[in-house]
Amino acid sequence: MIKVDNIDQLIEQIEQVDKNKGISNFTQNNTNYPRNPYTQEIYQASFLYEKGHQKGFSETRWLTEDEIQANNLQVKAEQKENFIESDLYKDNEYYENIRFYNVEQLDKTSFDKLPPEIKPEKKWQENFKIEQFIASQGIKVLHNSPSNPRYNAKTHTIHMPDKSQYDTAEGYYNDIFHEIGHSTCKELDRIPITHEQKRLFSPRDELVAETTAIKLCDLTKIKSDKTKNLAYIKFNLAKFGDDKAVQKVELEKALIESDKVVELTKSKYLDVKKQHGVSNEIFNQALQTASKKLEQRNKSNQKQQFQGMSRGIER
Repeated sequence: MIKVDNIDQLIEQIEQVDKNKGISNFTQNNTNYPRNPYTQEIYQASFLYEKGHQKGFSETRWLTEDEIQANNLQVKAEQKENFIESDLYKDNEYYENIRFYNVEQLDKTSFDKLPPEIKPEKKWQENFKIEQFIASQGIKVLHNSPSNPRYNAKTHTIHMPDKSQYDTAEGYYNDIFHEIGHSTCKELDRIPITHEQKRLFSPRDELVAETTAIKLCDLTKIKSDKTKNLAYIKFNLAKFGDDKAVQKVELEKALIESDKVVELTKSKYLDVKKQHGVSNEIFNQALQTASKKLEQRNKSNQKQQFQGMSRGIER
């Protein structure tokens, strides 16, 4: 595991990485683009791409208000004002202020009328123990991002690409661990206060998140692509300028902070396991309960908001 004690060796490894090395663990495609459930047509509606996933729905299928009426569907009463309004480009025509609803906002009778969702099959299997570990962190993971993995500080949720966009479980879990690193920002007092802290917050927290990903992969025995990890660290260190001494200080700070993240994640996992024994069935039920409680507590505490890179924290 990478530590402050071997930082010189780590820096040497980082310097050897090709600056043009790719850092993405997933394949960017249109799997999670907002689409019509009947025609599978992808909507050309900019606001759906920017804000759709933030609504917290697992589904990536949407309908316009007119399409809902045309198909004799009904929106849940409590969801009627929870629409997304966006421009829409369709059939060479441009429309403004079109109301969109996610299919999860339909009542059960209407939802059951929809054709089944069509998405590619993933090529790998989930790791049961790691899924337990992730569930114990009390943060909802949604697979609805149309682009990069990202953590939403406002809703305390992680938004991932579809699982089929990952070729390996290792790449998938590496990215979730990265976002878990971001999600601890408030709990571990990393929220910036001063102007200088805010200015440097994004690259600093990216370093914390990426070193967290490396450490949690090591902890859970996931063989992630360390070259990609190091390339992303190198990319963010460059944002502090060319002074290697300054970069070393920033990396050292990140390693210290990611140690705190690892300890926090371990304690959450062990707390749930100790309270409910080793039975997998009981443990899983306990994880679901604990996760919901942590989600509710964390959401109520999310009063401060901050911005970051698209790969990590979003507005």
